[in-house]
Amino acid sequence: MPSLRDLLQTPTRETWLDRILEFLRLRGFPVGAWQTTSFLRYFVETEADSFSDVNGVVAKIAAGGFLKLSSGDWLSLVAENVFDEVRKPAVFAEGTATLTDVGNVGPVTYATGTLWVTTAGRELRYTNAAAVTLPLGGSVTVYLKAEAAGAVYNVGNNAIDTFVSVTPGLTVSNPAGASGTWLTVQGVDVESDAALKQRCIDKWGLLGSGATDGAYRYWSSSASPEITKVRAYSPGGGSVRVVVSGPSGPVSAAALGAAAALVESKRPLGVPDVVVDNAVAVPGVVGGTLVMEEGRDGAAAIAAAQAAVVAFAQGLGIGAKVSRERLVRELFVDGVADLQGITPAADIALADNEVFVPSFALVSA
Repeated sequence: MPSLRDLLQTPTRETWLDRILEFLRLRGFPVGAWQTTSFLRYFVETEADSFSDVNGVVAKIAAGGFLKLSSGDWLSLVAENVFDEVRKPAVFAEGTATLTDVGNVGPVTYATGTLWVTTAGRELRYTNAAAVTLPLGGSVTVYLKAEAAGAVYNVGNNAIDTFVSVTPGLTVSNPAGASGTWLTVQGVDVESDAALKQRCIDKWGLLGSGATDGAYRYWSSSASPEITKVRAYSPGGGSVRVVVSGPSGPVSAAALGAAAALVESKRPLGVPDVVVDNAVAVPGVVGGTLVMEEGRDGAAAIAAAQAAVVAFAQGLGIGAKVSRERLVRELFVDGVADLQGITPAADIALADNEVFVPSFALVSA
């Protein structure tokens, strides 16, 4: 009977092809004389493809019965059928921007969904989530919603500065709000395999009569799709403090309230109090010059570098140190020959309740 290790093995097409040809050679077939375009060779290669595909399916079925081995849709089945957990959906980013009439062309009114703005590279678009009127020569706050769901729309402060269509006399920007970021709702990707596995593992913490770090992580992260990072600790006296964040900073008031209410409802009798707080966004300007290789597109490199830094920041935990060396490495995207005057000049140390939210001042040369 095959073992689990045997079932998880996935011989390649080339391995199967060698096995079949060797089998036929030992039985007297002139496999060495077959041309690569011959029918017999083609038939054998087709069989090798089929065997390799079957092995792949068998391996996925075998791994699909185990939380740590499964992935993708197989993991979703394990999580739902064994742990009664459903993979969290993606969330649309929402936030505030400032619309200004610098050309005295107002008043201008935009019905919901008629104003479209984007980043400098025009790769990410946002529309107004509510109707807005811009007064003559004035400014107004506009509530934006991303065109699609996902964390990629959690761009840095002041990154949205372009209109999709020509709009003479008007400017747009997305400065930081009171929370340190322009976002009011975090854009979130569909829950990753790693995050779903951790949530299922954390659920084991619910079996005790008290509450472990895993239990607080599970309750908080399950309260809202926005919450992707959780840190729990005790300041002393049996009290518990829980800090929550989305991939790019503080979560919305609704998400925070949902987490606080759920954790409070689960608080063990021996715990005097549990406080669930939003993470504090720590803005950091990543600036400097990308020295380009000859003939390479500086604007494309800046966009790629910014995306790499944002992805790095989104992967950092609450309170994690921001490594300058790692930031520099992320800036070395395709086409960049050298870097000059890069900021920050040193690592950024974060407090236990802080998350890093980058903004950018990059140029190319």
